[in-house]
Amino acid sequence: MSDIEYRTTPEQAALMRVSEQTLRQWRMQRKGPPFVKFGQRVLYPVVAFNEWQADRMTNPASAPK
Repeated sequence: MSDIEYRTTPEQAALMRVSEQTLRQWRMQRKGPPFVKFGQRVLYPVVAFNEWQADRMTNPASAPK
């Protein structure tokens, strides 16, 4: 059995404070957080989301002047 933790679309949307529809659109555009499909079920691996989120963090103090 896999130790990978997943979130459902409603769980992921709530965490990100976006609508489920927004996540669906991002999936179609291939621009949102990483996901996997098991049949028709869409799940978001927690570890992959954390990495994706970290890659998008900005540090205003390091912005060019």
